[in-house]
Amino acid sequence: MHKENRTLPPDELNIQASAGQGANSIDVFFDACSPIFAAELSDRSENSEFSVSLKGIQMGALVMSEVHMAGGRYDYSRDLPRVAATGLDLLFVQIITGGSDTRLVGGSEVHSRPGDIFVADLTRTMRTRAENCSNFSFVLPRSAFGGREAEIDRFHDRHLPSGSVAATVLENHIRSIWSQRHIIRPSDISGLSAATAGLLGGLLSNDGDRRRDEAGEWSPKYVQICQFIDRNLSDQDLNPDSLTRRFHISRAALYRLFAHSNGVADYIRERRLRRAFRQLTTPGHATVATIGFACGFQNPSSFIRAFKNRYGITPGETFEATQLRYAEEAKRENQLESSLLRGWLEDADRG
Repeated sequence: MHKENRTLPPDELNIQASAGQGANSIDVFFDACSPIFAAELSDRSENSEFSVSLKGIQMGALVMSEVHMAGGRYDYSRDLPRVAATGLDLLFVQIITGGSDTRLVGGSEVHSRPGDIFVADLTRTMRTRAENCSNFSFVLPRSAFGGREAEIDRFHDRHLPSGSVAATVLENHIRSIWSQRHIIRPSDISGLSAATAGLLGGLLSNDGDRRRDEAGEWSPKYVQICQFIDRNLSDQDLNPDSLTRRFHISRAALYRLFAHSNGVADYIRERRLRRAFRQLTTPGHATVATIGFACGFQNPSSFIRAFKNRYGITPGETFEATQLRYAEEAKRENQLESSLLRGWLEDADRG
């Protein structure tokens, strides 16, 4: 397989694979995708005519790639075990630039067209199928959204249709960064990540949201409650009743603020599970039981049950997968091209 990245700057990756280079040449491409997707090519026979290329670049917390796929059907899936085992808490955005693919969005199949933009939370599942398709992708960590990082919870499965103002503005922004990637100064990188997160968050937000005031800003009450919840997730008495008393708000009004999460109780549970997910997928010496208790779960059985319902595997299995992953990475003296993107994504995830 032909790899050009040895002649490129150290922060850029270029992988190309085709049937002419051998049926197994695509494995490096699929390995580069593996932190996000399990990928497969439908036809690896001698008559296959597949051709793929991936260019990627890391600019601080912002990781971008350009992918072209042709000559075969490419199936990509991110199931719950992969979500938990890879431990990535990132927002993933794909801009279709050529051809088309088919993906599940909100439980329904959507056939994309150039200019469509799809947004996914990598702590949730995804599935897509492509035959002749090109796209730009980029990821941003939850922390890039500052105090509003919890808003990513409702960004999953968002679709910005081709021709819409939001899709056009975001695509132009990303194309501009990509075209200038070789001359961007290190001092500009953090600003570009922040600007991209701000633009994306603004375009995905709904001005009609009940949690916003008349000026279009987040309701101060909603922001205060979210911040209080995140600071007190370990408190087992944190519940709707305690919040109504502390913030002098009716239970009905509290529910309306968190209607997007089926109420504040579900929101608290989701935040606790995310906190546990982050701790379980970060190397450390804490036990699974200790993590569950620190995240506000009263007993191990309730923690295991809630976590498995959310992520598809148990906290113990997630913890073991994390330890195994980091042990394998520690053995690698030299990072292969195929694992470079994996390292970038993990760097972004650590903020």
